[in-house]
Amino acid sequence: MAKTIYIAGLGLIGASMALGIKRDHPDYEILGYNRSQASRDIALERGMIDRATDDFASFAPLAD
Repeated sequence: MAKTIYIAGLGLIGASMALGIKRDHPDYEILGYNRSQASRDIALERGMIDRATDDFASFAPLAD
């Protein structure tokens, strides 16, 4: 069953968690929050996350 995971912070720890979840559960949707546009762009380009935001509250209701 696919789940939606929300990761707050796409630095070293958050990005590592996202990559591990993607590796083990490719069907999960991963949402990522980070204030930095550059960090969000990198995470999206590298396939770490599926969607990104700089508004923490916007994705919270979507997570499982």
